[in-house]
Amino acid sequence: MQDPSDWINQYIKDSGEAIQKLSTDSLRVTSEDIQNALVEVLDLNCSTDLLYMDLPAEKIIKLLSSFDFSRFDPEFICEVALDESIIPEHIPISLTEQTIRTKGEVWRIHKNDADPFPSNPHAHNYPKNLVAHLGNGDLYRKREVLGKLKKKDLVNLRDHIKNVSLPKLEV
Repeated sequence: MQDPSDWINQYIKDSGEAIQKLSTDSLRVTSEDIQNALVEVLDLNCSTDLLYMDLPAEKIIKLLSSFDFSRFDPEFICEVALDESIIPEHIPISLTEQTIRTKGEVWRIHKNDADPFPSNPHAHNYPKNLVAHLGNGDLYRKREVLGKLKKKDLVNLRDHIKNVSLPKLEV
C-alpha cells in the first residue's frame, strides 16, 4: 500500500477487529484505547507512527492481549475540598486557571489512573493544573516538579482520603 488513505483504512479495519476481541462484558475497549496501548507497548512517540506499521488485527490482539485497559478508565475514589489553599505561593499559575481566587481548593483522586505518575494514587487539582504525590508532597505540572506541599498540609490532605491504600508517607 502506497496511498496513506489505504494505510488509514486498513488500520481502522484491523483495530476494529481487535476492539471486538479485546473488549469484555465489564470493559469496552475503544479505538483511542487501542491507539494509546499500541503507542505504549511499541514504545512509539505518537499514534500517527502506527499508520505505516504492518499491524493486522491478529498482531494487534497478540500485542495487547495482556494489556490492562482498565488503566484508561480510572475509578473515581473521592474528592477532597479544603478550606484553605495548601499550594505554596511560589507555584506558577496555569494559563487555564480561572481568574477568580478562593481560599479553598478541590483535589480529585482516582483509582487506577491511566498514568500512575507521580504516585499511585495521586491527587489532581484541575483548576491549577497540578498533581500532588501523596507520599512526599511533590507538586507537578506535567512531569516537572514545581514545589512541595508542607508536611502538615500533605498529612491533612491524606487524612481526607478514605477507603484507599495510600503510598508510604516520605516526609
